[in-house]
Amino acid sequence: MDNLETLISSLFTLVFSIAVLIYYLNPKKSKCYDCHDVISIHKENRYTLTVNEEQCALCRKCYTKRQKQESLPAQNCYCCGKKFNARMKILEWEVYKSAYFLCAACNRKGKSKLKSQFQLPEIFPDYFIKMHTSYQGKIIL
Repeated sequence: MDNLETLISSLFTLVFSIAVLIYYLNPKKSKCYDCHDVISIHKENRYTLTVNEEQCALCRKCYTKRQKQESLPAQNCYCCGKKFNARMKILEWEVYKSAYFLCAACNRKGKSKLKSQFQLPEIFPDYFIKMHTSYQGKIIL
């Protein structure tokens, strides 16, 4: 009876050891897809990601980072194309009922170019008035 219990215990240990070995030899299951850290065989700190129709593992830190990135209102700055991250300030401009998201640097550039008051020649230069009206003289304001 004692030998049978020892044999069963040894077999269970052997099967478990082989399962752990197979797990750690498969990098798609044991290493994080983003940071390449080894993930424990215990599943509480492991998430999955589908890449090219294959399941790859993600650690909790990378999963959280991906979730924060996906929850941003935009992924890139409309002006310069810089990739946003969760720590960046993202500013929204609404132009003709369309939303544009800018980084802080592009927002500063845009604000410096905006004017609240315009002179008539800035809006309607001489060539515009001559092209769209019958008046051919010099426009004096």
